[in-house]
Amino acid sequence: MSDTCWLSIAPCVKRVLDQYEELKLHFQLSKDAERNYTAELLFQTYSAPQNKLYLVFLHPILQNVNRVNKLFELDSASPVKLLTELITLYRSILRRIMKPVTFTTWSSALEFDTDNVDNHLPLAAVDFGVSFQLTLCEFKLDGTPAAADLTSMP
Repeated sequence: MSDTCWLSIAPCVKRVLDQYEELKLHFQLSKDAERNYTAELLFQTYSAPQNKLYLVFLHPILQNVNRVNKLFELDSASPVKLLTELITLYRSILRRIMKPVTFTTWSSALEFDTDNVDNHLPLAAVDFGVSFQLTLCEFKLDGTPAAADLTSMP
């Protein structure tokens, strides 16, 4: 058992993204009015473009993880269907960051060597998602050296 409420992460990330500018303004006002150190740190966090980009990239992945997680909570879930959904989720994540591979069996997907850098897509080919690309353009970072730094975040 885990203490993490996994099903709450995606909705929280969505809520933060939906209110991102308002939260940034709130913490700016709080840091200025109250000279609050925590508000200052949070304002700096909301002011850094890479933090919003990270959440934008992560959100659709979290939604898929939630979808699969909910299947495991069903009383009548088929073990074969659950395994199929897990492998599908894993493969969808691999497709975003790894060179295209056709997996003929479940075990071939599981045995795929993700540690081998030759299997990684070049940064320019990684599927960060449409929302990420739009947000990158919003920050006017598309095609600049700073954009490459943002997309190489941990």
